[in-house]
Amino acid sequence: SSAGNPSFNITVQTNSVSRSQFLYLYTSLIQILIEAGAPIDAQNTDGQTVLHIACIHGDFFYSTNIILMLIKVE
Repeated sequence: SSAGNPSFNITVQTNSVSRSQFLYLYTSLIQILIEAGAPIDAQNTDGQTVLHIACIHGDFFYSTNIILMLIKVE
């Protein structure tokens, strides 16, 4: 981790949940991390932020909710 920020390694078995369940869990997890003060510009090992992942993998409803959560933090 850089600048004293903790790193997180979260693995989800996506084959055991539906896409809508996964997106709901993903959005809920993002909200929890934001409320706990996690840096919103944190990147995964591929250099993607939460916003990148939301735009690439989410649908319109979940991507919009994630973007609105991120705007509130800024």
